[in-house]
Amino acid sequence: MRVRAGVVAIVLAGMSWVDGGGAFARSAGPHPPHGGSQARAQVQVRSEDGRVVLPFTLVNNHVIVQASVQGKPARLIVDTGMPMDGLMLYRNQAVAAMSLPVNAGMKARIAGAGEGGGVEAEIADGLVVDLGALRLTQVRATVVPPLKGLADYHDGVIGASLFNNFVVAIDYDARRITLHDPDTWQPSQDAKTVTFALQHNAPFVEVAVLDATGKRIPATVVVDLGAGHPISLNLGKIDGLKAPDGAVRTIVGFGVSGRLPGQVGRIAGLDLGGLTLRNVVATFPDREVQRPGGENYRDGNLGNQFLQRFNVAFDYRNHRLTLVPNASASPGSSST
Repeated sequence: MRVRAGVVAIVLAGMSWVDGGGAFARSAGPHPPHGGSQARAQVQVRSEDGRVVLPFTLVNNHVIVQASVQGKPARLIVDTGMPMDGLMLYRNQAVAAMSLPVNAGMKARIAGAGEGGGVEAEIADGLVVDLGALRLTQVRATVVPPLKGLADYHDGVIGASLFNNFVVAIDYDARRITLHDPDTWQPSQDAKTVTFALQHNAPFVEVAVLDATGKRIPATVVVDLGAGHPISLNLGKIDGLKAPDGAVRTIVGFGVSGRLPGQVGRIAGLDLGGLTLRNVVATFPDREVQRPGGENYRDGNLGNQFLQRFNVAFDYRNHRLTLVPNASASPGSSST
């Protein structure tokens, strides 16, 4: 968190939130809120076994669940790159139908990845959000204009309200998310466990990039479930890393602040916790767009096109990510 000119700026993995009326408060969990007077969202699980099971669809490598907000349907991306409690919603027809109680005296500005400036947002408090057997009350939402190329197939994003309160297990084979009580959950015996550090409530892991000579190049990257690529790497920050032969210049993505120019090419492999994928497509954003909102996201960004080769579980309380290779992990994958 950094305070500037009387506002609070919180940077996500790919976007920064500038809240002119106090920072978002996180939901109940191991991490205290950054500040502000907004109460934490309240969590109620309405199932006999204490678990919440949510089917999801995978669209453009985004995990999307069906929810209701104020009793109206909403399609939400589940995203570790949103470390704040509550929702981000797009100002579209589905959100208009929710008749949100927008706080006229509070505005926010969201800036982030891309070449341009940020977007102005409205704040709505006291919302009720249902996802299967889970009910969240006293939820805050940031409502932004639809983002070109990003908001055609979903209505918003949810992150910390799930990850701070539950172990979030994602079964890509079954297209199912299960929310577990972190006090009782244990990983399966066949799972690889990778520890992570939380920075601004976003998980960072250690990976090894394999180059064409077989050299292993260590890197620290943020795990961004809402990013559709396999891996994005920041040239100039990782010793010994260069764009692979044959990399081409292109627009490697779109963020809140617009286009992301850079290069794309294939690296020989990427290893996480002894699990290696070979011949991986990697993007290399230009230096000017490597620091969304001016924050340091270290060496890059591990996205869902890598993660979805495994059935994964995020356990924020114990700072661990577990992975089990699934049906899409082969060919070209290996484990040690």
